[in-house]
Amino acid sequence: MSSPTPPPREPPGTLFPVLAAWLVPGAGHALLRRPWPALFVASAVLPLFVLGMYLTGWENVSLARHPYYFALQAPAGAVALAGEFLTRGIVPQRLMPHASVGTLYGAVAGLLNLMALADVWARAKRGDPDAQAAASSASQASGSPAAAASATRMTETRVPGRETGRA
Repeated sequence: MSSPTPPPREPPGTLFPVLAAWLVPGAGHALLRRPWPALFVASAVLPLFVLGMYLTGWENVSLARHPYYFALQAPAGAVALAGEFLTRGIVPQRLMPHASVGTLYGAVAGLLNLMALADVWARAKRGDPDAQAAASSASQASGSPAAAASATRMTETRVPGRETGRA
């Protein structure tokens, strides 16, 4: 008697991984079981954001003082919200020599996490393209005509003026 195979695991919904990726950079990839992208995102976004705060004397994250920059820093997640909350009442005492660079670092960190959010959303919504490509190549190697047709459909794209084109 063979043991029944468990049903394939449903991918998590899109909301929870995206929310986790926004709050803690790298957490969304970790929830999708992609440890290396999770480590990369966390090790890129968090130190860049903290270095930006250090260069400005911990005064760069402020909705009141820098509304446009805050809109770019907010995608960095909980660190941006904590920075805004903890430095809300601080009045700059002196001009920091690298303040504009630090503010820009915080904005770049937020934009990097925004790109990671888009990746997490796409992978949670459509599945992992690496796994799909591996499954497609494995099914093509087995010689199944239905699998080959399915793999062909995944690589076709609509091109204006043509019926179909290869990606």
